[in-house]
Amino acid sequence: MGLISVVALTNFSPTIAQGPAIIDDINSEIVEENLITEGNKDDKNLSNSSETFSVDENDKEFCSISQRVIDKSNEWGVDPKLAKAIAFCESSNRHYVDSQNKIVLRGVKNSSDVGLFQINEKYHLKTSKDLGYNIYDLDGNIDYAMWLMSNEGTRHWRHSQKCWQDIK
Repeated sequence: MGLISVVALTNFSPTIAQGPAIIDDINSEIVEENLITEGNKDDKNLSNSSETFSVDENDKEFCSISQRVIDKSNEWGVDPKLAKAIAFCESSNRHYVDSQNKIVLRGVKNSSDVGLFQINEKYHLKTSKDLGYNIYDLDGNIDYAMWLMSNEGTRHWRHSQKCWQDIK
């Protein structure tokens, strides 16, 4: 038996109580560990073999969303760390409850909050439509959130501020 190299994508399930302590690098990190399998540890023929593991679709989506937020933040002149932290605190970096069927995530405390940045329909649907953003679409939700942050700051996310406030 030899060494096995395990590569895994971390998957966070945040709560407001966890806050920024785990947000320093929201991007899914690749974690590599060398595990010695059972057998003779003194074996001179230990091989550095690697097992291949498939990446869960939710992990791929998590990485993709995080990168989209970074890209859009940079386009809009918004701090990418702050934008990623807000998205993470609001929705655990999820836009859809069911991404295959495009069922948009809704708020637990307020079902009028939708998507990645939990944009409230009551207060923002008309304005977002007037500006040409579809808050039910991932890119539209991100773009409208970036518009809000660049024009009005973070006041629309004050309810989750305890989670992301130390990122500023």
